[in-house]
Amino acid sequence: MSDEVDVPQPEEDDALKPGGFGFLLYLAPIVMTIIVFVLYAYLLYYGFLGRAATGDTVTMVIKTCPEATATVTARLETMGLPHELRPTSDGLELIATLPEDPEVAEHIPGSLIQQGRFEVRDGEQDGPVLLGPDLVQSALVRMDMSMTPRTAVQIDLEAAKELRERQKARPSQALSFWLDGERIGGLSNLGLLSDPELEVIPTADNEKQQMERAARYALIIDDPMPCPAELVSLTVVEAVAP
Repeated sequence: MSDEVDVPQPEEDDALKPGGFGFLLYLAPIVMTIIVFVLYAYLLYYGFLGRAATGDTVTMVIKTCPEATATVTARLETMGLPHELRPTSDGLELIATLPEDPEVAEHIPGSLIQQGRFEVRDGEQDGPVLLGPDLVQSALVRMDMSMTPRTAVQIDLEAAKELRERQKARPSQALSFWLDGERIGGLSNLGLLSDPELEVIPTADNEKQQMERAARYALIIDDPMPCPAELVSLTVVEAVAP
């Protein structure tokens, strides 16, 4: 009589056999990440920032302080717009080539002179200011895995800790985000801050408009104007044929 006992062997998964396709499951996250980054680069190139300027050439006269020249120049360079800039007695005059897309081009003049005062206020409406522009460090465009564009606003670390403590003390309330007196987003106090960063998800009618707004918010918040500015005139020097 033999002491050997037959032990049932688990069936081999066909997907893991040589020549199977189970390994593709492990590659899926890597492939999806690559796709996301490719699409992200594509949207940035064809979006508000870095878009090739092949539209109308215009002259803008802006009334502002001398210190604002550096901010206007930085915004023009961030958008990649060819330009010539000349200081005047009460501001500056510039010649710039706008993007060909009219929906993008129409926001350029306003984006060059908007103040850029970002605030966090208590509550959904116009509550007390909890964080002012002096505690904003930078802003940039970011996209999540679902390809939703957003403006990421980096803030002072200690200020972020204070906001988090306020959220914990008032879980049923919310924070609201404001740019130059206009509400542009918010955050429920249940979504506790984990980093010194606030995410603004612009409301829009379509993805293209949402991307444009996210980029415009980042441009304005990242480099705020040092003083008020007014667009005195805008003249088309050379129009692109339709």
